[in-house]
Amino acid sequence: MFAHAVPAFTAATQTSLSYSRSFHSSFESKRYESSFSMPRQSIIITSAIISLKDSTSKRTRVSARAVKRARMANEASAIGIDDKPSFTVLKSALSDVQKVSHVVYDTKQALNEYGQLGAQAATVSPQILLYSIKNSDSFDKGALEGALVYANEMDESRKMTNTERVDLVIDKAYANLAAKFAQRVDGRVSIEVDARSSSTEAIVNRAQALLRMLEEEMKVPRTKLLFKIPATWEGIQAIRQLEAKGIPCHATLCYCLEQTALAAKANASLIQIYYARINAYGGDGLKLAQQTKSYIQSIGSQSKILAASIRSAEDAKAVAGCDYILLNERVLISLNSENSSSSIVDNVRNKAQEVNASMADSLTKETFEKALKSSPANDAIQSNLQSYSLLKKQLELYVSEWVGLNC
Repeated sequence: MFAHAVPAFTAATQTSLSYSRSFHSSFESKRYESSFSMPRQSIIITSAIISLKDSTSKRTRVSARAVKRARMANEASAIGIDDKPSFTVLKSALSDVQKVSHVVYDTKQALNEYGQLGAQAATVSPQILLYSIKNSDSFDKGALEGALVYANEMDESRKMTNTERVDLVIDKAYANLAAKFAQRVDGRVSIEVDARSSSTEAIVNRAQALLRMLEEEMKVPRTKLLFKIPATWEGIQAIRQLEAKGIPCHATLCYCLEQTALAAKANASLIQIYYARINAYGGDGLKLAQQTKSYIQSIGSQSKILAASIRSAEDAKAVAGCDYILLNERVLISLNSENSSSSIVDNVRNKAQEVNASMADSLTKETFEKALKSSPANDAIQSNLQSYSLLKKQLELYVSEWVGLNC
């Protein structure tokens, strides 16, 4: 299912692109084709005009703009193709951590500077899509223009309400951006699924709708995709259903063992825990990683662990042994400046804490949500969902106004 078994992750918190040595799959020989010295707009890769028809479309005004942006993006992507990464991983604490974990670079800038860390991966979220379509310098503004053309074509065969049209435009813009990212990165594209709904069915339906656009219409293989879903009770039930259909999922917002165990039982491809945030709430992030790894091994799950919320070099060394560790530029530089040390070892697999293999079997919605309320998970999930809801509303408002102006 993965190169080593897993995807991009996401670039956890709202990042456009990240790197991981292991996210190569069948694209190992490819190189990212943008200049290392290109300005910020190169960060959001062009999604241009996916699924646009020719200029005979009655929306030629939108199509022409999208074609121009696509041409500009293609020209820009050819610049500096032979440049070399300026960042070198030394024999250091960073190289020690890389011996036991795959390091993922969490960034929105300097895409190629850390090229030695490995293949690129990507995330599509409301924040990233909103940035892409609002930033006049972004070549990815075409993601929205192409989505409007698509929605107009769909509307010719079935009359839609304005709300339905806006929802379709957003979904198609998501798919456009994800498809272009998938062309340009060696790893996976993690797509955030709207989990504001309490319905498992709604989460499953949206993931499947996005997959249909990407896989059937755009020919993006599902092996290049992940659907990022918060580890609520409904979210994990959705993950179970999706994974059973061969649709890879990324369980996020995991703060307690009940979440990670249930996600592993559901065969989530990737389980993301938040080390420093858990510790800040009075929990033990390393213990959770150790217990999760033990549980995964005890039930024979193929789930992989991504450690996020790593705020220092000491944090990174503490969680060495997680399958993936998401690091920002400051922590990377700090680790790379430290001397190599034999004290950096696998703290997760080698020290996995024993966990009852049947613990997830006894969990009900009531006991699961009770566990969340007695851990950092409940507050963290509610806070994140509120933030997601705010961003999604901003996106919906912007797209609604844009659709009105371009109809």
